Amino acid sequence: MKIVEIHEYVFPSHLLPALINNDHESVDEDDKKFEKFLDKLERYKKKYNATDYIIEYGKDSYFAKSNCLFDVGCNVTDIKVLFLS
Repeated sequence: MKIVEIHEYVFPSHLLPALINNDHESVDEDDKKFEKFLDKLERYKKKYNATDYIIEYGKDSYFAKSNCLFDVGCNVTDIKVLFLS
């Protein structure tokens, strides 16, 4: 497999298990924004003609005033989305 594109995001730590495990049922009030994020990843996947993408994430979380889903402060984790062909 070849990496065709890499995107970096500051992602809410409490939603990381849902992203990694593809467990959308555990997402409640953030559901719409989480689904929009997943839709965006799928659009990029098509744009780059990638067959799939994988998520890499850091071990440490930290507090940030905003993140890639909403502008509310929370604990976040830096992630990388690797689009593969």
